[in-house]
Amino acid sequence: MKAKILTAAMFVLMGFGLQSCTTDDGDIVVQEQTTVDVPEPVQKLFKENFPTAQNATWQQKNDMLQVAFSVESQAHNAWFENDGTWKMTRVGKNLGPKTNGLSQAILDYIAANYPGWVIDDIDLIRTPTDQYYEIELEKRGEPDVTIFIRADGSLINSFVENTGNGGENVNAGSIPTAVQNAFNTRYPKALRTKWEREGQLYEAEFIMDNVKYEAYFQADGTWVRTQIEYNARKTTLPEAVQQYLTTNYAGWTIDDADLIQTPTDEYYKLELEKRGQQDVTLLIRADGTLISSVNNGGNGGNHSGDDDLNPNGIPNVVMNAFKTLYPTAQRVEWEREKHLYKAEFDLNGSEYEVFFQSDGTWVRTEIELNLRTTKLPQAVQQYLAANYAGWTIDDADLIQTPTDEYYVLELEKRGQKDVKLYIRSDGSTPNF
Repeated sequence: MKAKILTAAMFVLMGFGLQSCTTDDGDIVVQEQTTVDVPEPVQKLFKENFPTAQNATWQQKNDMLQVAFSVESQAHNAWFENDGTWKMTRVGKNLGPKTNGLSQAILDYIAANYPGWVIDDIDLIRTPTDQYYEIELEKRGEPDVTIFIRADGSLINSFVENTGNGGENVNAGSIPTAVQNAFNTRYPKALRTKWEREGQLYEAEFIMDNVKYEAYFQADGTWVRTQIEYNARKTTLPEAVQQYLTTNYAGWTIDDADLIQTPTDEYYKLELEKRGQQDVTLLIRADGTLISSVNNGGNGGNHSGDDDLNPNGIPNVVMNAFKTLYPTAQRVEWEREKHLYKAEFDLNGSEYEVFFQSDGTWVRTEIELNLRTTKLPQAVQQYLAANYAGWTIDDADLIQTPTDEYYVLELEKRGQKDVKLYIRSDGSTPNF
């Protein structure tokens, strides 16, 4: 038997009742209510574990059920499989700057590692195999930090909020349907997903099995890349990778490690450091095959912004892919833009920017167009005449990706807000 439970179609995990969203004009729109089928095993387990729960609101998300409720005025969220398996419970402590409820071991860790930081939010996380706190820290002039830590002070994980990296925060409701569907299919058990727009890519940052993930998709839903934060102190690297490090980097320390997955490859990105030596970044597969090694110049930087690069520091696979695509490029300059390598160059009188992943996968090319010497396709001109008569094209670029090609036109008109238009040569508009 299943019960029909009334729920908001989309609700914020820590909220209750009807979900609302705010439009660009500030108008508040209440989302339509729907019903969720809660299987009897889930109902039974929920009542057994939370007999005093109040104001329970259910939501079906892919193959999991989420329920928001309160117990003794504390906000709770719980996740269940449809077969009744309990996955996780989050308890909002609502302590604000107060620290009562946290163990001395946790307070000591924060004092030692984040002096001067303030606790902004605390949640208690319970899973079938663990219990820990998720603590958000903030400090003026610094990006927020989230730590996952047990009561005994042992750190599980931590990550810094993405700020100042050229990304643009995006509300989940504005993510293209193709992207959302591709993400849900690939990561149905993702928790606490945050979306960001990076150029023409959509980035989902989320937690799964207590590990931080970052997944990138094109606007048509094509999966590009996933980066999984890897705790090398607690998770053993493949034996072949360990042997390579022992042979070639004896005495070096792994400062940061990520597992990178792409449609065509899977490898580890290891940032190595040694006192008195310049930091090194290795890209290496599980079988010990080295993809590339890059000297980081000894600055200990984290490449969250743009860094000028010497061509000698570009991975061979990236340089080879670039030369194959653009053998006659002139005046080439390289940068590291977060997780991508970017080459700026001149070709046939135009300025180009091309982006590659660390394994040499081409991501996109941006070509700056001079409309005094280059004509837009007839279908694009007709679209502009019909929809933007009297507007001026302030800037125009041609964007090429492995699966699409379109123009980005910046339009302006006196007394109107500027418009950025994405349009293909046939006059169709991508779903951005």
